[in-house]
Amino acid sequence: MRQKLGSTLVLLLCFCLLMACSNNAELDENTEAASISVLYYDESSFFQMYGDLIRAEFPNLTLVVIPTKGLDTNQVEELMEQKQPDLMVIDNLGLFSRLINDGKLASLELESDKPFKFAEINPIIIDSLKEIANGKLYGLVPFFNSRALFYNKKLFDDNGIDYPKDGMTWQEVVQLSARFSEAKDSYGLDPWSSEIDFTLNVVGKTANLSIMQEQRLKVHLNTKEWRDVFELTTEAFKSGALYEAENGASKPNISLEELINGDVFLTGKAAIAYRSPNFMAQLEGTDVEWGVVSQPISELNPGRASGMSFNEIIAVNNRAENKDLVMKVFKYMNGSEMTRIRSRQLLGLPARTLDTYGGRDISSLYRLKPNLDIEDQSNIPIEFWDEFYMKSNELLALVKQDKASVEEMLTQLQSWTEQTIRVYVRSGKIKQ
Repeated sequence: MRQKLGSTLVLLLCFCLLMACSNNAELDENTEAASISVLYYDESSFFQMYGDLIRAEFPNLTLVVIPTKGLDTNQVEELMEQKQPDLMVIDNLGLFSRLINDGKLASLELESDKPFKFAEINPIIIDSLKEIANGKLYGLVPFFNSRALFYNKKLFDDNGIDYPKDGMTWQEVVQLSARFSEAKDSYGLDPWSSEIDFTLNVVGKTANLSIMQEQRLKVHLNTKEWRDVFELTTEAFKSGALYEAENGASKPNISLEELINGDVFLTGKAAIAYRSPNFMAQLEGTDVEWGVVSQPISELNPGRASGMSFNEIIAVNNRAENKDLVMKVFKYMNGSEMTRIRSRQLLGLPARTLDTYGGRDISSLYRLKPNLDIEDQSNIPIEFWDEFYMKSNELLALVKQDKASVEEMLTQLQSWTEQTIRVYVRSGKIKQ
């Protein structure tokens, strides 16, 4: 009996050991010792945004970051070819499109993956990414940048004015804002930018206008379309329909209290604010009863948003060796848990649709598709744009002082831009 009992105990012990090994194998499936390389701006920001969370989920995984800081898109592409990173976080639509066309990215089939919850990702995001790739999916964006019109319900109610609505044009927004310009101690729209920046990079882009065609270095400023935009904005700022003040967000080491006190919307003095979604976090610390609608659109392209962009497209290298593990990490970076944790930072809108924020309906933020500009703009150096905006401000000041018309301003700006481009080309700072 003792011999039989001893044999039975040995068999039971072996069985338990086998079961433990089996369970450990399952537990270690996502934490196997391996190394994955990731293309990202720099190492510290990668671990802050993604890496620390990935390491918590995959404890035995080594993450090697290949930094792209300071490189233009051509240099980034060369670095990709040399290092062959497993995962790529791409911040340029032109580069993303080229990599797809060159067959360097893996095609993604995620619709049938039930644990991944693909259906939670806003279809506008998926459709836009597929639009770049002729109907196929080669990358995902966990978060995206956007803009919206926030409005103060109390100011609208007190003045008997209807709230803003989705799908307004800038002309309509300016007209709505003008109704507040004569009200005592209140303003209409606070665009949170300088007049020249708002004109060129907000209203101009909404109208799908470009300063120049960068590949051919052809300037497009002295046109009727740009004249219409400048006449709208200069008159709106002159009349007080649009509020302009020093952008407090640009000051170094500004405190949250200073930021709130210097913001006419946060202090309840402006009826409308044109802001990004992270503005919602600042609003939570105020008494403002607010609502939000989609950013203004162009009547020529009503379903598109100029203030919406994809800053980080995550893609998988088609030549990645351990593709199964790479895909697990890719899905975690774009998964619901990562979205839930990073949404607290509100660094952008999650691609997995967020219907409400603080109990308020924010579905308007998900109703427009981005204007997909895949032209590579790395050929023009930053110093040129610095000079361009200084000259633009100088000429705009003449218009504001009634010393020049908008047409005269644009004629001079067109001429100056063309001449300056020729100087940059001759010096080799711009390549033709």
